[in-house]
Amino acid sequence: MNAEAPTNSVKRPWGAVVTVGFTLLIFAVFIIVQIVVAIPYLVIKVAAEPTPHHIEAAAAALEKDGLFIAINDVVAGPVIVGVTLLFAWLRKGPPLREYLALRPVRPRTLLWWLLGTVLLAGLLDAAAYLAGYPPVPDWALDVYRSARFLPLLLVALVAVAPVVEELVFRGFVYEGLRHSRLGTAGAILVASLVWASIHLQYEWFYVGQVFVSGLLFGAARWSTGSLITPILAHAVMNTTATLEAALQLRPWSPG
Repeated sequence: MNAEAPTNSVKRPWGAVVTVGFTLLIFAVFIIVQIVVAIPYLVIKVAAEPTPHHIEAAAAALEKDGLFIAINDVVAGPVIVGVTLLFAWLRKGPPLREYLALRPVRPRTLLWWLLGTVLLAGLLDAAAYLAGYPPVPDWALDVYRSARFLPLLLVALVAVAPVVEELVFRGFVYEGLRHSRLGTAGAILVASLVWASIHLQYEWFYVGQVFVSGLLFGAARWSTGSLITPILAHAVMNTTATLEAALQLRPWSPG
């Protein structure tokens, strides 16, 4: 059942053009925060190494540096949430709760969507196996190996990333685009495509898997009328991937 709540507001959310423009600004803010975090991190890292590497090589290695990724996500997360809420608030009309679908979900409905997420994770692993790809991308394994402080990485992957990414893509972007000529289906499709495009650290096969996951999250947003559902589904998906990486790097053995 489509649970999209009707709006009694005079104004609808931002149109497609403004939504895209603000989304680009959100990306720009993220890049700025990433640079601000990277500079002192690189200085400390290069200075602490017995045989310091060239700064360019050290900067290139940040893409797979689990500790840097965790710190960057934890620092950038609140900033991106704040900017996204600001852009939604600037549209005088729909309250933030309505604009971003911050509504509760019935526990039973939520459970079904989370079980569906686990099922999709299994299907994606099966597809990877049949296509000759490992279930866990090499990039994810490198990030896990280099985390150094695993709890911080877990917070970044399982809590911060789902909240931030879903707020932007299944919240702000989706709500702006679904009121345009794209409609609901187009909004889900475009939001999933853009979301997948920011995961280019993966091979194209895995980017396709991210896109499919985005379709599920978008369907959850539409069906339940709440952003809470895709946030928790995203968290479940990331938890599953993290557990798979942990098991692959630390295989269990009896005795």
